[in-house]
Amino acid sequence: MRGMAITSYEREAVWIQGNRDAKRRIVVTLMGELGTNTTDPVVALAHAVEERQGAISKLRDLCAQFGDNDWPDELHLEDVIERHLARHLYEMNTDAAEVRK
Repeated sequence: MRGMAITSYEREAVWIQGNRDAKRRIVVTLMGELGTNTTDPVVALAHAVEERQGAISKLRDLCAQFGDNDWPDELHLEDVIERHLARHLYEMNTDAAEVRK
């Protein structure tokens, strides 16, 4: 993309992502200070949010390689796996099986 101008929409999207990443780092730091007492609902929620963000990041990587990334981060993880990853993997497996015949 060298030499191409960045649109204001792209600039804003990068700023929003950077803002989210900064807030996520703050939450991770605070979680470390709170400890791992999951009987505290606030701590449990913070850990669940962090775990979900990690899962979304890994699913984005896998979907980029084996599926599609046409899904919002808010989509239920089961739907992401089924519709945007597994479906493509099943198709690839079926295609590979037909080639072996």
